[in-house]
Amino acid sequence: MNKVAKSNMQIWMKLASESKRELVDEIRKQMKARQLSASDLALVSGVNQGQVSRILARDFKVVSQNVLQICINLRIDPSRFVGRVHGDEDAKKRIVDSALSVWDGTAEDADLLVAVLGGMAALRNAKRR
Repeated sequence: MNKVAKSNMQIWMKLASESKRELVDEIRKQMKARQLSASDLALVSGVNQGQVSRILARDFKVVSQNVLQICINLRIDPSRFVGRVHGDEDAKKRIVDSALSVWDGTAEDADLLVAVLGGMAALRNAKRR
C-alpha cells in the first residue's frame, strides 16, 4: 500500500516490500557504478553510516529524509519505486531535473531543497483546507 504521511513538514512515502527491494537494488547498482562503499556513500550523502547500513539491508519502511539524501546524491528518482502518484511521467521528470539543476551537490543544500519543497507542500495543503 502506498501511503504519504506528513510529519514536521517532511513527506514520507511508504514502500511495498518489492518496491523497497528494487530501490535498494538501484542504490547498490549506482554505488557499484561509482565505486562507492557504504562508508563513502555515508560521507558524500551526509547520512549516518549506521543509517546507510540499515537502508542497504532494507531495514526501513518509508522513503525518509535519509533515503532521499542517498537518492539525491546517486541521482535516483525515488518516486519510480513508490507507485504512480501522478500519471504524467514527463512532468515528474521535469520536476526532478529542475530540482537537481539547482542543487549544488552538498548534503546541506539537499537538506535545504527538501525543506523548501516540504514547505511548499505544507502551504499547498493548507490552501486546500
